Amino acid sequence: MSRIDTSEVNPPSGAPGAPTGIEADYQGALGGLGLLGARIYLLILPTLMLDAMFGADMPANILFLAPAIGFLLVTPRRLLLKLPISPALIIFCGWITISVLWSIDRTRTLFLVREDLVPVLGAMIVIGLLPVEESLKWLVRGVKLMVAITVVVLIVLPETREWVRIGDETETAWAAWFGSKNQLGRSALVAFMTLLFLDKTAVSRWIFLVASTVLILGSSSATALAGAMFGVGIWIWGIQFRRTRREWSGTFIFTSIILGIFVIVIAFVSAAWFVGLLGRDLSFSGRTDVWIPSLDFIEAKPWFGYGYRALFGSETQETLELWRDLGFFAAHGHNGPIETALGLGLVGLMLFFIVYLETFAASLRYLKDHDVALFTFCFLLVMMPVAIVEPVFQDDWFSVLVVCRVLLLRVRVDSRGAHDPSVR
Repeated sequence: MSRIDTSEVNPPSGAPGAPTGIEADYQGALGGLGLLGARIYLLILPTLMLDAMFGADMPANILFLAPAIGFLLVTPRRLLLKLPISPALIIFCGWITISVLWSIDRTRTLFLVREDLVPVLGAMIVIGLLPVEESLKWLVRGVKLMVAITVVVLIVLPETREWVRIGDETETAWAAWFGSKNQLGRSALVAFMTLLFLDKTAVSRWIFLVASTVLILGSSSATALAGAMFGVGIWIWGIQFRRTRREWSGTFIFTSIILGIFVIVIAFVSAAWFVGLLGRDLSFSGRTDVWIPSLDFIEAKPWFGYGYRALFGSETQETLELWRDLGFFAAHGHNGPIETALGLGLVGLMLFFIVYLETFAASLRYLKDHDVALFTFCFLLVMMPVAIVEPVFQDDWFSVLVVCRVLLLRVRVDSRGAHDPSVR
């Protein structure tokens, strides 16, 4: 698998012990302190954006933005002017922010906008300015840090391992310091895919792959388990695709699409059997009971919604009315499109899909040449079926989508820089 080697773009100075590649280019431009700030932020970013410390007594997310801001302040103007930007992503983040204006609970929406968009803003700054290989190295280390924290918390704090009732049975589920067992499952799934596609270490990769797999199993999330199985399938497919000569790539993709459609049809026909195999039913543990009343609320405010993540989790008149219709308390809409439409309206849902499709198209462009593209391709394919039962278009997985988008923007910059150093 070919990758961009920055040492070819920036040859070593030749002096003994002198920094080469990324070190020579960016220590010269930023100084060691600026680069240190960027690395610290990337190290804490996975824990921050996946809410791995939700259950701990932690300060507001905005305080963790300090290393990224420090990095930004020492970045020379010539590099800032080359910061890659996605207009679609900026517009969607702006729409999330201004939803405070029509939110039914402005205090809650303002708080969540601040907490959820801080990791996004930091990622856009740091990943947008650093070469891809440097970002990947520290992001992977950050994922390992998140997994290590979660494992330690589960071992040390027995109360983070809880009992949950699923159907007629009760089983153990791990939540650690995440908001719920499902969020732990989703985050462990992201860690699993990150390590599978992007980690190149010889030993620690497999240790943390096993650890993330154990976390997926311990979370008792059938969705995360199915996603991990699908991710392995995409990983195997990617290996075969990259072995295919370029003149046969189109045929390989076309054949894969036909087979994919066939698999989807088979999965749809045998859906009851498959979810039963995972210990669930076609109501997805009662999630369909949430969807139907939620659709009525979308119809009442179709274009703007009720404000970013405002409808669930606060005792407003609208929320209490929805809970009465449901007959029970629900923390969210248990569906990506429904949750997004409730908070941001159909306009917000459309803006999200523009970002999604833009990112998907970028992943296809570099699919044969870069691991980031293959990881993004897998993540986006996994995101859609997971969105059927989890609100992953917002909060934790939206942050991952942003990271993928900015990484691919940076891949484009680095690819141009490999042929024209003045681009860098």
